[in-house]
Amino acid sequence: MGRKNEEVYLDMNSPSIDQKSNPKKLFHSYCHKDEQYSKELEKRLATMKRKGMIDSWHDRKIVPGSNISEKIKENIVNSDIILFLVSPDFLDSEECIKELEESFNLAKENTNKKKLIPIILRPCDWKNEPKLKIPLALPKDGQAINTWENTDEAWEDIRCGIERAVFDIEDESCFTINESFKNEFINDIGVGITHPKKEEINLNDLFVYPSVEDYISHKQNQETTSSISSRKLIEVENCSKMKIALEGEEQIGKTSLLKTLFQDLHNLNTLPIFIKGKDIKNTNIDKIISECFTHQYIGKTFSNFTEDNRGKLIIIDDWHLAKIDQESRDQILQQIDEKSYGLIISINNTYNIAEHQLKTSKEISKFEHYQIKPFGHRLRAQLIEKWLLIGENQEYESNSEFIKQSDIYKTNIDSILGKTIIPARPLFIILILRMKEIGTSHQELNLTSYGHYYQFLVFGCLNQTAKIPQQKIDLYLNYLTELSYFIFRQQNKTISKQILESFNQSYSEKFPPTKTSFIEIIDKLKKGKLLSIDNSGQYCFKYEYIYYYFVSKYLAENISDKKIKCTITHLCSKLHNKDYANIMVFVSHHSKEDSVLDEIILTALSLYENEPPASLNKESVSFIQDVIESFKTPQLESANYKEERERRWETKDEKERKEDCEKDSGEEDAADTASKLHQGIKTIEILGQILRNRYGSLQTTKQIQIFTEGQNLGLRMLGNFHNLLAETDIDLLAEEIAKLKKKNKTQSEKEILARLMAYLGYVVTFGFMKKISLSLGSENVLSIADRVNGKLNTPASKLINFFIHQWFEKRLDFEEIKKMKKIFSNNPFATRILTDFIRDYIEMHPVTSREIHSIAGLFNIPIDKQIMIQEENR
Repeated sequence: MGRKNEEVYLDMNSPSIDQKSNPKKLFHSYCHKDEQYSKELEKRLATMKRKGMIDSWHDRKIVPGSNISEKIKENIVNSDIILFLVSPDFLDSEECIKELEESFNLAKENTNKKKLIPIILRPCDWKNEPKLKIPLALPKDGQAINTWENTDEAWEDIRCGIERAVFDIEDESCFTINESFKNEFINDIGVGITHPKKEEINLNDLFVYPSVEDYISHKQNQETTSSISSRKLIEVENCSKMKIALEGEEQIGKTSLLKTLFQDLHNLNTLPIFIKGKDIKNTNIDKIISECFTHQYIGKTFSNFTEDNRGKLIIIDDWHLAKIDQESRDQILQQIDEKSYGLIISINNTYNIAEHQLKTSKEISKFEHYQIKPFGHRLRAQLIEKWLLIGENQEYESNSEFIKQSDIYKTNIDSILGKTIIPARPLFIILILRMKEIGTSHQELNLTSYGHYYQFLVFGCLNQTAKIPQQKIDLYLNYLTELSYFIFRQQNKTISKQILESFNQSYSEKFPPTKTSFIEIIDKLKKGKLLSIDNSGQYCFKYEYIYYYFVSKYLAENISDKKIKCTITHLCSKLHNKDYANIMVFVSHHSKEDSVLDEIILTALSLYENEPPASLNKESVSFIQDVIESFKTPQLESANYKEERERRWETKDEKERKEDCEKDSGEEDAADTASKLHQGIKTIEILGQILRNRYGSLQTTKQIQIFTEGQNLGLRMLGNFHNLLAETDIDLLAEEIAKLKKKNKTQSEKEILARLMAYLGYVVTFGFMKKISLSLGSENVLSIADRVNGKLNTPASKLINFFIHQWFEKRLDFEEIKKMKKIFSNNPFATRILTDFIRDYIEMHPVTSREIHSIAGLFNIPIDKQIMIQEENR
């Protein structure tokens, strides 16, 4: 049961599974003298065939060399509907009458399962043929087709009659899902989520198929993995032969995936049964399946289910919660296997439950084993788009405003999730989306906008999950704040039970006693998924965002303490360290103190302080300029912007996955140049986050200062790189290459090196400029960017300002583009950056062929032939 080793790009508006899986088989019985009627009938039924409702067969489809009689009989037996194309020639044909008799006998044996329909082509004595008296003839009243004044009306009457017969068969053979089961369980999203444009959200509104990864590849952390869309798990010839074990962390969407697969399997004409693991209390699997069937289907008995020849598949959610021992578990799995039923089970991987069952269960070891992965950039974007499309018409999806909102939401969610701060699980993303719409009632005035999201999640854990009374919330918040700082000072994110007890002793000495014991506090925090115990028995925070939230809360609340100020200074000097960078981001969420901002700005000023910012003036990039002019300009192509967006997100996912596979080389010991570069990038990102978070509360002068220092730092880093390139001795490099090749230096080698260095310089410059713009830019800082860059008046500042406006306003400003082109008329390097900024935007956004044509004409860029054809047609 092999599966393709690639991701699937899905149409967001398509149903979960194409329902062309069970077409009804039609058999044409006719005399060859009436073949033109058979061909006309095929044409009239074409729409039903395209929809997957029918599949027609007639003797012209017999392959030469086959036994004609056997093939005809075989298809009569396998057909659902037999169409007799009746005419004088049909009644005169022995073969046609033989087919009629065989069909009549089969219909008697299979009551109500095979439809016989005479279609009267030409006037004849058909009413005196006994076998043709029983079914109702078509067209209406058995009036021959060629006697109708309008034969199109006759054919349409025939088509409608056949369509009714198809639906009758569907009704007779269909196992209908119980509406209450479907609405109350299958379509239930599992949490109380509402939407501004729809009161009740169901699972289909927001479900996005997660990716799954081969378990072995996941455990070995292999660089090349067999990651596929979970949608493809059931895209096999015979679902009843499937044996799949799905492992996933809490709240990663296991149940939602199984509910959706239940619907998909039913649409594929398979008979699925959904069983909750916690309801399995004995090994009487027949009784368990029977009870679930009675609850999940209507209009059929369990005997109908067992006797039906369709494939059957059992879905068991939370298999690890079954209240039986391992031997009994294997017994149940074996019984299901003996019935030739397919099986999909889900297992929680908390504390390696799944790995333990894989090792101890002989039956589970026979399964295909997959790990459900968190949502990467592509799937996050799909979920955000589904959220934004609720209550909207289909045209909105191609609207530039929709793209703008999608990008704003995704930027915010990416910032909140971070790389590992909050697990990228669908539930967390949906909660953040909902929070973005309604805000929260637990807001603290000193928190930034992003800080409220984290607070919302923390309070959700305390109030809803741990069920902590409102009057005790402050106690738990204080305990978590003190504990997090204690762990931070230990320089280890885990502590032993002994060390925790030591902390509790110190805590009891520092704060007044309460009626709540430390045992109860720890139990509640574990229940609320704020604390957990790892495999080695060490205590730790369940998720990184909880740790960062409370450490930074402690620092923000004690900001006036000299030791805390020194700690913040130390954190800012080590922003290449992931934990330190994230803590400082969270400190900026908790505190609006200028001293915190000033410390981060001071860090920005101190990095590359002796380097002048890159200006991209013609003289400053002369070592690249001459070579760049000789580079061929790529043509503008009519790329599908939706596909391009998906491709870029997928590339980003792949890049991050590879980074996760690399061993941690130790950020503290990283090479000085690399750590300095990383620190610079993180500082720019943090300054950008502060601008986005606090644009409504920071004074304009402070926002200008933050933007200025963030941009200057980025341009100083770029200037440093340009200086390194400019100082590179091309002749020396060419000589070294010649030595390696054991031949003398040639001019061509020098030319090649010069081109390579110029290309490297250009690619890095373009990347840096885009990074600065995306890190510092947002819709809310456009005026700040204008004020800063209006004063600088360098090609670099103009390009950054142009990119920010273009990207966050989501439009091509042709007047501004013409103005920029004129300014850069003597600067080919800046012009090339400008054109590639525009090209980058076009590839990711809906743009008309006329706009592309205008850009191409302005910059003398070749156009893809397809665009030219579209323009001519328009």
